Amino acid sequence: MTGANPSFADLYTPKPITVLREGYGLSAHRSDAIAGLTVAIVVLPISIAIAVAWGAVPAHDACSRTERAQTSRPIYTEPAVL
Repeated sequence: MTGANPSFADLYTPKPITVLREGYGLSAHRSDAIAGLTVAIVVLPISIAIAVAWGAVPAHDACSRTERAQTSRPIYTEPAVL
């Protein structure tokens, strides 16, 4: 970015390009990839455990909803009349 009045190109250059220009290299990319994989390995099992603890069952996932929609069965039942 240049000075107090940035140009149009400075304002609208995609972030990956500006990061590469600023010196984001292979070692930083490797570190970020390892950090992302570490978070995924830790968070995914915890999120599954929380879903099971709250009573979620596989019949309520997005895939089963898609399959039900393709067989033209209703996704949700009618609300109960009180």
